[in-house]
Amino acid sequence: MITIALAATVATAGPAAAAAPSQLSLSPGSVELNPGTALTLEASLTTAGGSPIAGASVGVYRRTSAAAPWQGIYMLTTNAAGYGGLRVVAAATYEYYVSYGGSPANEATSARSVITVKPASALAISPSTTVAPGTATDVAVSLQGNGVPLASRLVGLYHRSDPNHLWSGIYMFRTDAYGHAHMTYRPTANAELVATWGGDAGRAPAISPVMSTRMDVFGQQVVAEAARHAGAPYVYGAAGPSAFDCSGFTMYVFGRLGRSLPHSSAAQYAVTPRVSAAAKVPGDLLFFFTGSSVTHVGIYAGGSSMWASPHSGDVVRLQPIYAAYAVGRVA
Repeated sequence: MITIALAATVATAGPAAAAAPSQLSLSPGSVELNPGTALTLEASLTTAGGSPIAGASVGVYRRTSAAAPWQGIYMLTTNAAGYGGLRVVAAATYEYYVSYGGSPANEATSARSVITVKPASALAISPSTTVAPGTATDVAVSLQGNGVPLASRLVGLYHRSDPNHLWSGIYMFRTDAYGHAHMTYRPTANAELVATWGGDAGRAPAISPVMSTRMDVFGQQVVAEAARHAGAPYVYGAAGPSAFDCSGFTMYVFGRLGRSLPHSSAAQYAVTPRVSAAAKVPGDLLFFFTGSSVTHVGIYAGGSSMWASPHSGDVVRLQPIYAAYAVGRVA
């Protein structure tokens, strides 16, 4: 048996040059931001002497905490100036890590930063409403952070006449111990309201949904038409134009404005949708009961008054709302 040993001849050109130190930085450094803030993470890769390292691949990683694993999210390529950027949105607190694996000429290096997102806050405002021009309207706001009331915070209230106009500040109020604040608003035209809080060192700013206030022009027309018949006598079964019973009066007034109602308070109650007493506006129908039966109806005039044709021997007049009632709205 013949064994042949083969030997490889290796040509050497002397020892390889050591890789030079490199520097990688990540900006911004550790920062605290509001939720939803967009920013650019920018990596800068240079030699120890400050010369840019172009065309290098830099990995971008992130994790939610020191106990969480790193997740690779992007691979940057540095430009001629040694820079590479990634646009991110601050949706949660992350620690970011960028890593350059090195090359024969440059050593590997890495850098880190922490982007902390402030805890969110929530600002609520009263629901949209329909009111008569000049009617006092309570605007209430509620400010919370993670379900906890944020007390003694200054909240701004802004309004505009329509979506094509700029917001204008009209009021500043401070939240109470429950995170609530109130003001009385008297709109004379259609408007939109929004509340804002600028945040503080521990919480992100907040903006409320838009609250719309719409003027009820039809209701004003109803009240004006009702007032035109002041003094007309009550006659059972009459429905105008010179005498009325209670439901005949409301049927006639709404009929003059193009709305059809039956000649019966109970029937009018049945065909109109219910509205809460707190949400009633001038022009709504007020229904009164004897036991469980609807026995009387009038037209809400604002404040604590209504127009009605009360009973035999009386006349159509503006009278106080004298008892508990239900509200119906004629569309």
